[in-house]
Amino acid sequence: MNEQLKLLIKLQEIDSSILSIAGKIEALPEKLKKARTALKDAKTSLENIKAGQEQLTGKKKTKEHEIDDIEAKIKKLQERTKDIKTNKEYEAHLKEIEAAEKNKYQIEDEILGTMESLDAALQ
Repeated sequence: MNEQLKLLIKLQEIDSSILSIAGKIEALPEKLKKARTALKDAKTSLENIKAGQEQLTGKKKTKEHEIDDIEAKIKKLQERTKDIKTNKEYEAHLKEIEAAEKNKYQIEDEILGTMESLDAALQ
């Protein structure tokens, strides 16, 4: 009878293992669902970050083109300086150059802000 008790104890241990494993198997679909949800959320966040990065990069390029245009305008204005005849024209001309340079500096500040936003988005 001692042998039968040992077998029953062994059977009980096997049953307990089976129940434990079955419980783990039943929990797997829920864990998988949570993992898939987390993955989907991460993919969505990544796409949003990429879209934001592309938008900021495009904005930066646009501002750089604006600066190029302003620099060309400033250069033309400076070349035209030698053709000015009166003081009044000269003062107006200097104000125009000053306004263009001020606009250029503002755009450069915007570019720096955009670059900081890009750096923050990447981190």
